[in-house]
Amino acid sequence: MKIQELCTKHPIPVQFDFEDDRPGELYDRYFNNGYKVTIARHGYSLGGPQGLYELGLWKLFSHGTYDMECVEDITAPGDTVIGFLNEEEVISLMDKVSELPSCVIFN
Repeated sequence: MKIQELCTKHPIPVQFDFEDDRPGELYDRYFNNGYKVTIARHGYSLGGPQGLYELGLWKLFSHGTYDMECVEDITAPGDTVIGFLNEEEVISLMDKVSELPSCVIFN
C-alpha cells in the first residue's frame, strides 16, 4: 500500500511547496489507540528536498486535543518527529504506532 491510500490528506493546505513549485504533501492517519501521525514531504520537511518523508507523532489527551509525543523506536531520540524516511519506513513506523498501548481513557 501507499501512504496516500493509508492516510487522509491534511485539511490545512501545505504552505511549503518545493523550490521547483511542486506542491508539498501533508497527510494524517488516526489510530484507534489514541495516537495519530502526520506525514510531510515539502521543501522544509526533514528529507523533503531529497524526496523523503518526515513523520510526526501525536497523542490524544483527555480534553480532546493532540500534543506531539516522543516514543522510543518511533521518533528520533528525544524528538517528536523523525525524517529522511522512504515510503516503506513510514509504513513500518505506522504499524508500530498502531501497536502502542492505548492512551485513551474512557470514563
